[in-house]
Amino acid sequence: MKKLITIILALGLFNVYTFGQNTTIKEGDKSIAINMNPFLTYIGNFFRISDNPNELHLSGAGFVYRNIKTTSRALRLSITLDLQQSRSFNSYKYDPYESINRNYYLNLSYGNEYFKMVGKNGKWRMYVGWSLNGRYQKVSRDNIYQNEIPVFLENEDFHPDLQRQYENLFTQSLAVGFGGFLGSQYYVSTNVFFGVELNSALYFGYQFDSKIDSAEFIPNYNEGKYDSQGRIVNEGGAGFIFDFSTNNPVIFRVGFVF
Repeated sequence: MKKLITIILALGLFNVYTFGQNTTIKEGDKSIAINMNPFLTYIGNFFRISDNPNELHLSGAGFVYRNIKTTSRALRLSITLDLQQSRSFNSYKYDPYESINRNYYLNLSYGNEYFKMVGKNGKWRMYVGWSLNGRYQKVSRDNIYQNEIPVFLENEDFHPDLQRQYENLFTQSLAVGFGGFLGSQYYVSTNVFFGVELNSALYFGYQFDSKIDSAEFIPNYNEGKYDSQGRIVNEGGAGFIFDFSTNNPVIFRVGFVF
């Protein structure tokens, strides 16, 4: 029901602001455009049987701020954010546990945008540009075990050796990059527009050590329990990275001029 109400309100706002006027971009105009990718994903999941309360998918959230310097150039600042988290439960009889998977991505950019107004009444704005970017990324998994040590089942003759992974830090990096973008906007009024943008960037940065925090347990048949062999932390893989951006190559936006 909440999803239905949200969609109806959004459509209502669209109808309120949609009317024909000439669109004029003036020096000194400023605008903020909000990324619609999370909302479109929300609509795409509308017909799912149920929402999983253990999952968070906020991919492509953010905004772009523009300051019009001339009738063909604008400065821009943007923030793009991905937050993804999921939980799952493993009912392994010797050692049940819950896994929490997390994926964080943050990109800050500053750049120049070159544009031209086209179409009837100048309602289409086409643009290209470049940006200087800063990026932080982290992917990890935490396992929360139900028992302090694995369960030794008395009615079984054989118990396997077990290994726990308490924390697995797959990747964590900081990088700077140079990117390019192109896009278009359609003004439904002099102050409201919808747009789509394609973007990519080349990054250079530093990858911190990956990390696995684990422990091994072996069965003690004489005492009827598992014995811990101690915690082991393995780290490695740090070094410089050089890559293309693969996050959010297409961004949909709705914006407001002020």
